[in-house]
Amino acid sequence: MVSIYDLDLTLIRVNSFKHWVIFTFILLPFNLFTFLPIFRLYYYRCIGLVGRFEFKKRLTIIQSKSKYWSLAGFIFSRYLCLFTNKRVLKHLEQPGINIIASAAPDIYGKCLPFLDKFDHVLFSNLSDGHYIELLGEAKKIAVVNDMEANNIKFSWLRFYTDSLEDLPLARIVNELYVIYTKDIVFESFKNELADIKVSLLK
Repeated sequence: MVSIYDLDLTLIRVNSFKHWVIFTFILLPFNLFTFLPIFRLYYYRCIGLVGRFEFKKRLTIIQSKSKYWSLAGFIFSRYLCLFTNKRVLKHLEQPGINIIASAAPDIYGKCLPFLDKFDHVLFSNLSDGHYIELLGEAKKIAVVNDMEANNIKFSWLRFYTDSLEDLPLARIVNELYVIYTKDIVFESFKNELADIKVSLLK
């Protein structure tokens, strides 16, 4: 059995990137080398000149080149542990292969202390200078490619998520656990995935 886990609002009970944006803003004055480009990026985002994806991409590019932000990512990953969903984490004790696949940037995602429970770790990242966000179809492709590269059989796939943005990946699994956010999300998954076992995990 292969179990695939989302991070935000699944393994942890918060949207990690929103917290990272606040965390970055608080720590920004203490790093002069990245102050101007990041401050300018925040300003452009606030006035609507930069969209969500472009903001995340540019911030990731700037921070990936800095030891300061790498250290900040490590500290932030420990902060996120305050919000772990212990009920979901218990499922990691089941036999099989565990994969984490998240749109969270790897600058802090790859530092999470509970990653030792996972056999494969996939986060949004920079690859050859290109930003790859593991969201929607891109997350499904990343998981499939990783499994094929590691000769992992697609015999029985179980997926844990809270978001309808994960529908592309959810369509290829055998069993889906919807982590409780809103009733409408659970009902939408059930309607979209009539041939898949869909369970609600509060």
